[in-house]
Amino acid sequence: MIQHAIERLAVRLDAVADPEVRAGADAYLKHVIPHRGVKRPGVTAVVRQWLAEDLHEAEPSQLREIGFALLRQPYSEDKYAGAMVLERVIAAEALGWREELDLLADVFDDGCVQEWATCDTVCGRVCAPLITQGGMECARAVASWRDASNVWRKRAAAVSFVGFARKGESSLPGLTALVLQTAGALLPSPERFINLGVGWVLRELGNNEPDAVLAFVESRLADFNAEGLRYALEKRDPALRKELSAKRTALTRRRRST
Repeated sequence: MIQHAIERLAVRLDAVADPEVRAGADAYLKHVIPHRGVKRPGVTAVVRQWLAEDLHEAEPSQLREIGFALLRQPYSEDKYAGAMVLERVIAAEALGWREELDLLADVFDDGCVQEWATCDTVCGRVCAPLITQGGMECARAVASWRDASNVWRKRAAAVSFVGFARKGESSLPGLTALVLQTAGALLPSPERFINLGVGWVLRELGNNEPDAVLAFVESRLADFNAEGLRYALEKRDPALRKELSAKRTALTRRRRST
């Protein structure tokens, strides 16, 4: 049943695929991942229809297996569909977060996530709902991915908290300390997309905890790359952004000269 369902989805997606969309998406993500040629709204519509017509009698355990199998497919659209399926199963409270995080970690570590779009989709549609379900214990487990060797799992340790950061501490008590701890562990990484992930979550958290985030940024200026710092300070006063950017440049030059 699992393989048949995946094949049926592929047929549905290919039926609405556009070669121009495929070429544009492949170029945008620098050919790191292949695309069928279906934009996200189209994928969403196809997946919903596929679930309603082909899988309306499927058990949660079967949907779970299909979701993880789709995350391991080569095409971007299939991976997005997998995240949608898992999000639906999580919403039905049919998954236990511990086992699911272990399976997700394997998806990352086995090289099935190789670019930011899939990473961020998994963060928003799978990791974040699991955190909502499992609370701070699950949040700490996701944050512990900061110690992973896989670049994209490290990014996920930060990006999975973007939605919570937008809402602030009330959305997840203990959030601020956990995000700052995670950011502190990730920032020494020279990887661009890890730095950007840190900047993104700090930007959102800064709306609700401006003093704590600013103090953190100032204490770790030299560990940001230029893009990551720009992300973190994007919603701050322009004069402050300019001042801290100049300080970071000076600190970076000083570090390189020693």
